[in-house]
Amino acid sequence: MAGLSTLSITLDAGKNATVLLNVTNASSGVFVVNVTAASQANPGANQTVTTTTTVNPIPGVTLTVDNPAKATVVNLNATYALTVNNTGTNADTFSLTIMNPQNALAVLSASSLTLDAGKNGTVMLNVTNASSGVFVVNVKAASQANPGANQTVTTTTTVSPIQTTINAVVRIEPQTLNIRSKGKFTAFISLPGGFNVSEIIPGTIRCEGAHAITSEFS
Repeated sequence: MAGLSTLSITLDAGKNATVLLNVTNASSGVFVVNVTAASQANPGANQTVTTTTTVNPIPGVTLTVDNPAKATVVNLNATYALTVNNTGTNADTFSLTIMNPQNALAVLSASSLTLDAGKNGTVMLNVTNASSGVFVVNVKAASQANPGANQTVTTTTTVSPIQTTINAVVRIEPQTLNIRSKGKFTAFISLPGGFNVSEIIPGTIRCEGAHAITSEFS
């Protein structure tokens, strides 16, 4: 794409003037543009200059996530869909890196994507952990043509322990409450083989919403 600031100019003998030539292109490359100045009185009186313009690509990228916060249980993945969009003027390859300060178990389905200008692609991020907690994992997409063109998204994954149902035996004494007991009673909890009652967290014991007051293990 080349254009002159004017297509003709009138000059007195011995005088000069300046004309501007603008050159660019929608895609990168090396472009040769010639400009010829010719006398209208005698077109054979002319001269040509040659310009060579190097148009460099402009890299650009956006990175988005389907949902920045998800929940899962230990050793089961929370899966995030990351969309990489090439907003640059040329095809480009984008490197994808994980920043994982809490050392969660985080894996990307691909470490790079090659995209034409204006196109997008999807990469999956799986996050979990062997223990419960809240884990922040960042992912950065960076242009390989110009690493300064990059964008980062943040994901937050809440990993909860697996809740297990145990067929425990509960015996309540006395079975008939005395109003003088002020609603207090004793519950005996027996667990099946392979489980230890000492692993029961007293603060989690509920009976129709009522909390355990004291606890003993035997």
